[in-house]
Amino acid sequence: HRVQIAGGDVITADAFVLAVGAPWELPRLDGFPGGRVITPDVVQSWATPPQSAVVVGDGLGLARFSVEYAYLLAVLGTATALACPGAQIVPGLDDELQPLVADGLQTLGVSIHLDSPLKAADGGIIVGADGETVKPEFLVVADARQPSVAGLGLDRAGLPESAPVTVDAGCRTAVPHVYAAGDVTGGAYLTTAAEHAGA
Repeated sequence: HRVQIAGGDVITADAFVLAVGAPWELPRLDGFPGGRVITPDVVQSWATPPQSAVVVGDGLGLARFSVEYAYLLAVLGTATALACPGAQIVPGLDDELQPLVADGLQTLGVSIHLDSPLKAADGGIIVGADGETVKPEFLVVADARQPSVAGLGLDRAGLPESAPVTVDAGCRTAVPHVYAAGDVTGGAYLTTAAEHAGA
């Protein structure tokens, strides 16, 4: 029932809620400049969109933000490619709907590359099964969040030091007075889902 904050203060409470989110975890690609591998928060900060970008497809936690950002960049005039590691643009979406998503993106000029595992070569990104190399200004990794509880010392509260944190329908962890809500519990990495769990 006590938590020590960095700096020395100790807080005592009847219950605690873990809501530490899921920080960005960017891939490391030998052969592609690290400063040009970016996340959606960087895209949102741009005053002027880049000339070109490759958006990495697929996603984590039931959220597929790659399609959203490919669409956004194309609308803003960026030459955009969507590189999907698997055979579907949106994994888990009905097969009958995949062509509709593709058509919507291609109408905006987005080039779609399926079966495109993330690989770099000669300062570019390899896209498509044929191994074509493109050299975008930026590689946008829109689904690069991983839940983390690093440094919280959860073992001292009787919880595993691993994420996602397991909870029941009432957001309770294995320790009755410790709850968890939002991205740290896995599932859908969506603001609305986190707000619902928080409430």
